Amino acid sequence: EEHTQFFMLLNEPLFHMRFISDGTGEGQGWEFTTDVINFVAHPQEYGEALTIHREPINNVGIPIFTSSFTDTFYTSEYGQTWDYFGFYPEYPYSTYAFKTEDNIQNGLTTLDLVRIKKHILQVDPMNNPYRLLAADVNDSESITTLDLVAIQKVILGIETEFPNQQIWKFVSICYEFPVPSDPWFEPIPYTYSVNELAGRPYFYGIKLGDVNESVDPQL
Repeated sequence: EEHTQFFMLLNEPLFHMRFISDGTGEGQGWEFTTDVINFVAHPQEYGEALTIHREPINNVGIPIFTSSFTDTFYTSEYGQTWDYFGFYPEYPYSTYAFKTEDNIQNGLTTLDLVRIKKHILQVDPMNNPYRLLAADVNDSESITTLDLVAIQKVILGIETEFPNQQIWKFVSICYEFPVPSDPWFEPIPYTYSVNELAGRPYFYGIKLGDVNESVDPQL
């Protein structure tokens, strides 16, 4: 088993240290090398988390991982992670985004309830896939009065979480909904191959319950 740590200066790879494990837990120690053949540095390829209005979302975790390695970067107030990273292109790196510490009432008002009710009654249907995902707070892949009740309980302080225990969802900016008016037409990928994203894990953040996008993304 090997664990590799990279050291970079001025956006250039200097060397890396590879930990060689013998499987006993004791290991064989760190191997120091300046050999960076096949190592690809991506100093400009950082993670980013934005609202659908391109507002930066603070404190979003964006892990980069394989089956034996995980490193998590967190976005700043500018919605970006400035932790440079590099990787071997032959490794199957994956990524996703999450935000666990947040005020669930952030962005939720009676205006959201009114908007969702109009959608349910087909008075004014929503066709934006991100707003539809935001309205589905019980993760049933549909929008019903159960979602209205769940949001109302959170607004009133009766409940402190939604039925699915999520506050945010994150979808890659690269992802295209095949049917925008039905975001559940196909399973939505929430974990992505870093290579498929061209090494750029950029995400749209969806605050559940907030269909008029009034959330403060800096909280």
